Amino acid sequence: MRRELSQLNQLDPNLIHARILYVYDEEKNYLDQLVDAVTISLDAQYKFVLFDTRAHYKTMLAAIEGKIDADKLKQFEFIESDDLIQEMNDRKILNLYYHLIDELFTEQTEFRLWISCATEDSERVNNLAKLTLKEDFSRLMMSYGWSVYAFPGKSITALHQNRLKKIFNFFMNDNDFVRSNLYRIPEQKPYFIIDKSNQRIEKKLNLTRRNLESLINNYVDPIKILDEEDKVILVNDAYTRLLHWPKDELLGLPYSKLPCIPEERRFEIRRDRSFTLIGQSVQAYQTQRLRKRDARLVDVTLTSFPLMNMYRRINGRAVILRDTTEKNNAIAAFLKTEQLSTAGDLAEGIARELLQPITSIKGFAQLLEREDQTNSGYFAVINSEIDRVVRILRELLSFSEPKFSTQKAENLISLLNEVILFLEPQARIANVRIVFDAPTEIFFVDCDRSQMKQAFINYIKNAIEAMPKGGILTIVCKQLPGRQLSVTFTDQGVGVPKEFLSKIGNLFFTTKENGTGLGFSVSKRIVETFHGTVKLFSKENVGTTIQLIFPSSGTIKG
Repeated sequence: MRRELSQLNQLDPNLIHARILYVYDEEKNYLDQLVDAVTISLDAQYKFVLFDTRAHYKTMLAAIEGKIDADKLKQFEFIESDDLIQEMNDRKILNLYYHLIDELFTEQTEFRLWISCATEDSERVNNLAKLTLKEDFSRLMMSYGWSVYAFPGKSITALHQNRLKKIFNFFMNDNDFVRSNLYRIPEQKPYFIIDKSNQRIEKKLNLTRRNLESLINNYVDPIKILDEEDKVILVNDAYTRLLHWPKDELLGLPYSKLPCIPEERRFEIRRDRSFTLIGQSVQAYQTQRLRKRDARLVDVTLTSFPLMNMYRRINGRAVILRDTTEKNNAIAAFLKTEQLSTAGDLAEGIARELLQPITSIKGFAQLLEREDQTNSGYFAVINSEIDRVVRILRELLSFSEPKFSTQKAENLISLLNEVILFLEPQARIANVRIVFDAPTEIFFVDCDRSQMKQAFINYIKNAIEAMPKGGILTIVCKQLPGRQLSVTFTDQGVGVPKEFLSKIGNLFFTTKENGTGLGFSVSKRIVETFHGTVKLFSKENVGTTIQLIFPSSGTIKG
């Protein structure tokens, strides 16, 4: 045995990847062969892995004691087989081999493997033989430097011996070592072949790896790759552009520690990991991620799927995000438009039905007031409340029927001056000073003059009412790049709580005690009718800024 195995190492390099079927009769002969194989392999500085019983392991150690120095013994690894052979769990045995090969392949070293089915139980022996004959296992064996699979001759059947000879290219017993006359070269290629002399393959693999990394890094959607321990090993540029987290702050972190996952979405961590472990993917799941620059939540869809190594074992996963902010905003805008359209139709119907009886009630109230002067105080309250109802109904009608038939280029500065002049007395009563630093240019916007004036009145009245203790309302009008005009109204009022900001503009939503929730909605709809946009910025107890942006229809320098 010593001579034959020594010669095998000197043969054609392709034969180094040999699979040897060993059927032994005597346990003593088996142990002699094992000791020789271990001694020769460690002397040649090969890693040696033994899958055997603890009794055989102790006997082998005693035999090589003093013959192998301590440094070489570090290349020896023992895996106890007693429990697995007794249990005969196919999946456990295969998983053990997969894990073993992964480690050895990572080390990029050639190694020797010795697997023994050391039991007198013929049923278990033949069950292990059947497992060895399975396609997964037979393909797996092609990956080893060389490997010996030992079966007790008294327990294995001749049928299984002959079947095993078809997948082992060498056969040996206690006395002979020969090529297997029944060996068939498998059609499939081995999972990997360690060939130190083949630098061309290594160059091709490196090129493929670089191409794959380049593809991932230049992909338009954010991607991160996690390893078997669920740690981040790769993040592409799109990920950094979307969430503004530098790569060096993410690489090496466990998925559970990633700072871009908001607290309220951390339940996804265990769920996604569970899907990966059972080999399933997560497809286009709607979620959110935290952007570092402004601590805002970004709407994304998440797709995650497991990555397989060459042995079809899960050794990581890929996570792909897709920014859905624009899509979600478009959907929200569409739904809001539909909501406003429906609300407008409803408001028009209600307002028209109520205006007539309210007008009649007001007329009769005035008649009664003339006849009964003793309750004039009550009638004053009645008339005031009726006027308030009529005002709300007219706002509803103006919301449902925006008119823009008289649209033409209007002087924006002139419009603002007229509105400021109109509201100046109300502002003085509220101890509010309106500051409008009129630009030297004259800006023109295509709009309906009366409707635009109504929108400006609503925004300025809102600002005045937001400053119950007085303050300054600053109005700024300026030109923006791209033929656009901006008008901003900035107050020093109570501001809008952060949790309400997204609701401002919704029909009937208001933060005022006596508000209707119609003024802002009507004004916003007017601005949007003339192709403008409304932006709201507010900080509680600091103030609010409303910015209107219009397409310019012309500018005249003063």
